[in-house]
Amino acid sequence: MEIYNQLSKIDNVWISTFDRLERERFRTYGMPHVIYQPLSVNADKVIEWNREIQKTLQGRYIYDISFVGNLYGNNSYKDNLKYIPLELQYYFNSIFEEAAFRWDGVNRVYGKTSADIVEYIKKVSPEFSLENRQDIEDVRYFECNCLIREIACIERILVLNLLAEDHRVTLYTTDRETAEDKLQGVEVCPPVKYGKAASLVYAGSKINLNITLKGIEGGTPLRILDIMSAGGFVMTTYCEETAELFEEDREIVMFRSPEELMEKVDYYLTHDRERKQIARRGYEKVMKCYTYEKKMGELIDWIESGVSKMDQSEDRSERNG
Repeated sequence: MEIYNQLSKIDNVWISTFDRLERERFRTYGMPHVIYQPLSVNADKVIEWNREIQKTLQGRYIYDISFVGNLYGNNSYKDNLKYIPLELQYYFNSIFEEAAFRWDGVNRVYGKTSADIVEYIKKVSPEFSLENRQDIEDVRYFECNCLIREIACIERILVLNLLAEDHRVTLYTTDRETAEDKLQGVEVCPPVKYGKAASLVYAGSKINLNITLKGIEGGTPLRILDIMSAGGFVMTTYCEETAELFEEDREIVMFRSPEELMEKVDYYLTHDRERKQIARRGYEKVMKCYTYEKKMGELIDWIESGVSKMDQSEDRSERNG
């Protein structure tokens, strides 16, 4: 959201985004230089961390199923719920019911709310606070900051509770209040620090869960790459781009419904050899294709090529007077 401001339209600003669909929106907005580029990891640090982590683990696993992430229990939709007219609450609930737990790559949130609806809420409830400081329509901001995060909260709580009925599930989160209030049978831990500490969780878990925010439509979250670079096994919601970056059921495992998730969790918890092979292939793909060194090199080449074309264009303009 913060990229949507007039500074991003300056000719010497160059933007890399990991979401292909967002790249098109950036271009439509008027940003002159935008490239799509998958995220990456620090290979040197990863190798250093993994060496220390394997000494700690000694081939053992600490967890069965782990999730490192936010529950979004405190989100703008909940904060403003008392200011939203009841008939609109019913309408938004219908959006949640249609969109939640359907992980087939189709966005069922954007475009369901109109500018008139947001203006109506503001009119009947002056206390309603959107806090949109970006150069973007209020309705788009409302969808991203309110609806998307509420759906994430609904999905993550139900999925964790569902898995905890039959399996040992561990959650690392900043949202302890929501976790303790809404989760049952899930071991709730404080947030884990990014880097070696998080990598220890990833490497020490048989299954690492990823439930991508529906606002990320055409990109692969960094959590997936971090898990893989630690040698961890990833089970994630389906994304077309992720299926292009990583071979499904060979380097990564994806699910499109809660039923498929449960089936695959049961399978891979009891098929150690297959699970470890997939984790190993995922690690090798990340370290080969998605490192800082490789992606920064591509980024610099793109910028230098663009600057060269700009200089040539300016030279031609000067010659033509």
